Amino acid sequence: RAYYDMFEFELANRHFREGLRLDPEHKGCKEYYRKIKKMENIVKGAEGEIKSRKFQDALESYQMGQKIDPQHVIFVGKMTLGQCRAYIGLKKYSEAVRACSETMDVPEDRHDKADRVQTLLLRAEAMSGLEDYEEAVRDCERALNLDKDNGEVKQKLEKAKQELKKSKMKDYYKILDVPKDADERTIKKAYKRKALTMHPDKVCGAGQCKSKDEQDRANRMFHEVAEANEVLTDPEKRAKYDRGEDPLNEQQQQGGGNPFGGGFHGGGNQHFTFHFG
Repeated sequence: RAYYDMFEFELANRHFREGLRLDPEHKGCKEYYRKIKKMENIVKGAEGEIKSRKFQDALESYQMGQKIDPQHVIFVGKMTLGQCRAYIGLKKYSEAVRACSETMDVPEDRHDKADRVQTLLLRAEAMSGLEDYEEAVRDCERALNLDKDNGEVKQKLEKAKQELKKSKMKDYYKILDVPKDADERTIKKAYKRKALTMHPDKVCGAGQCKSKDEQDRANRMFHEVAEANEVLTDPEKRAKYDRGEDPLNEQQQQGGGNPFGGGFHGGGNQHFTFHFG
C-alpha cells in the first residue's frame, strides 16, 4: 500500500500479485490491483488521444481518471496536468490555467520535479493564450528556478519575453486579421481586402468624416494596414518583429520616422497611393 501511495505502481503491483498468489480472495489486494490497472489504462489511452490530437476525448479520459481515487494526491495531480494539456489543445485557456493551478497544489515534496516544471510551462502557454504575457514570463522563470539547466525551459522563457515585448507593440497580425503562421500569399490577400475597405477616400467619402479627428483616425488606420503589410511581407522585418524587435526602428531613424516616405492626408478629393505587390 505504501508503494501505491508513492505512485510506485510497478512495485505495488508486484506485492499485490504476491498477496493474491498467497490468498486469491484477499479483498484489499484485489481492490488496489484493479485500481492500478484501471489507472494505467486511463493514462495509456489519454496519452494516445493527446498524440492523435483528440483533445476532447483526452480531456474526458483524464477527468474519468481523476475519479478513480480522489485521495491519491500524486495521481490526481497527473490527471489535472493532463486536463491542462487537453484544454490548451482545445484553446480553452482559462480552463487550462485552472487545471494547471490545481496541479501546482500538489505538495512540492510529493510532486515529481519534471511534472512540476511541465505544469509551469503549460500554464505559461495558457497565460500567453490569454495574452497575459507578464504572468507567462513569471511561470517560465519559476520553472527555470526548479531546473536551471533545462534547455526547453530557457527556450520557452526567451519566447515568453519576446511575446511580452511584442504585446507592447502594434499587433500587425491582428491589424490584417491573419494568423501568426500566415504565408505571404495570405497576408497579401488580407492587405488588398483591408486596403480597399479602409482607404480614407472610401471611409471619408461623401463627407462621412465630419471632423479632422475622424479624418486623422481614418488616415492612421490605413497607415497601420500599409505598415503591417510592409513588415509581414518582408522576411527580414517579419523575423525581427516576431523576435519582439522594432522592425522599422532603423528605417525610421534614416527616414524621419515614416516608413512610407510621406504622410497620408485626409480630405474629400485627396488621393492615396498604395501598392498591392
